[in-house]
Amino acid sequence: MDRDLGAERGQSEVIGVVLLVGIVVLLAGLAGLFIFDLSDNNLEKAPQTNFEVDQYGDNTSQVRLYHDGGDVITDTDAITVTVDGNDELAEHGVNFSNADGEIDSQTDVFFSKNGSSDIIASESTLNGSYGGLDAGTEIRIVWNPEDADNSAILFEYEVESRS
Repeated sequence: MDRDLGAERGQSEVIGVVLLVGIVVLLAGLAGLFIFDLSDNNLEKAPQTNFEVDQYGDNTSQVRLYHDGGDVITDTDAITVTVDGNDELAEHGVNFSNADGEIDSQTDVFFSKNGSSDIIASESTLNGSYGGLDAGTEIRIVWNPEDADNSAILFEYEVESRS
């Protein structure tokens, strides 16, 4: 019986090399995760909320922005409300939260213009002596927590013409 022992050994060597390459690739991938921190540990899930806008006023576009359901936002510092890119709430010292310091269904804020073209923000309804926002004015709510690596646009609205 003449047997070729070299052929049997060659097959086990190939399997061994394939297993070693697989182990090296797996270990390199795990090391890469730790070295480059590709995990999503610093990502937070954005709140799932609904915001709405009511436009009011005779032939003007005064705006009421309000929370219309979904998650209650407890980290109000993570919320920025902009009108045409400007943080009008911070500029006017307006608080967009309820008495408990949260944003929920009890929360709203109002926008209009004064005699000049300056936008006014208020925690209460603005009377008829103020003008409306121009059609096309963009209102945006952005969620950007300080300790997270992500942000999200929660709401966008473009003021409609009322004439």
